[in-house]
Amino acid sequence: MYKNTCPICASDRVIKFISVHHFDYWTCQRCRAAFLPNIDVVEQKNRHNVSEYKQSRIAVESKHNRHNLWLVHSMKSSKREGRVLDVGCGSGFLVRAMCDAGYDAIGVDIGNANVEFAKKELGVTILDEDFLSMSGMYDVITMHQLIEHLPNPREYISHAKSMLCKNGLLILSTPNLLLARTLARLPRPFLGDALGHPPNHCVLFEPKTIKTLLDSCGYQLQSIQNNPTGLKTQSRSRYLADKVFYTFRLVGLNMLVHAVPVDIPGAGSDA
Repeated sequence: MYKNTCPICASDRVIKFISVHHFDYWTCQRCRAAFLPNIDVVEQKNRHNVSEYKQSRIAVESKHNRHNLWLVHSMKSSKREGRVLDVGCGSGFLVRAMCDAGYDAIGVDIGNANVEFAKKELGVTILDEDFLSMSGMYDVITMHQLIEHLPNPREYISHAKSMLCKNGLLILSTPNLLLARTLARLPRPFLGDALGHPPNHCVLFEPKTIKTLLDSCGYQLQSIQNNPTGLKTQSRSRYLADKVFYTFRLVGLNMLVHAVPVDIPGAGSDA
């Protein structure tokens, strides 16, 4: 009998969901997370810190300007100023956009390549540190396209709460598993951002999963909306799809989440 537990809600009500490129995703029947079992934290960090991965991310993220501007505009609607920490910031392009908008923003990611590129090419501060060992207080903590890469997302979300000021704001973005489930059942399956990148994407989230995660870590969910990542691509069809999702207030292939910390007895105590 297969033994496993959900990394989000710790339920053992899990079943095999789908195989992608020889990796088996399992899904939780309670919170609807999907995950790759037995992903080692150190191995996952090393996978994201190789030179080839870092250089590819710099090349890709350099094309995200339109989407970064949209993300900053969205953040302005909730927090117009303050200290911002972008966790898993990559090469620092979003940090640059935040600074240009008037925020006191820095980033943190693993790997010296990020630090050197951000300092030399963008003039922003990126820390090569383990976020879980960091301290300090921030008005906003952002985690864009990060939590799906983490075998231990609850630890990151809980630690972020300890670093948020009173009236602070947590902003997440991550692929939407709910839509990916439907697309994966098509006669010609479309795996997209959510299911198309194992083992880098090792934990995946539906809106229900996000709410479960935030509730358990001591946050109040403010909003889940469509994150129009199509703005950063050359795909006309993806761009138009995101325009439709955004216009009709539907959550499409990617979610943008705003949450605020609240005092809940015992919340986050097992992180």
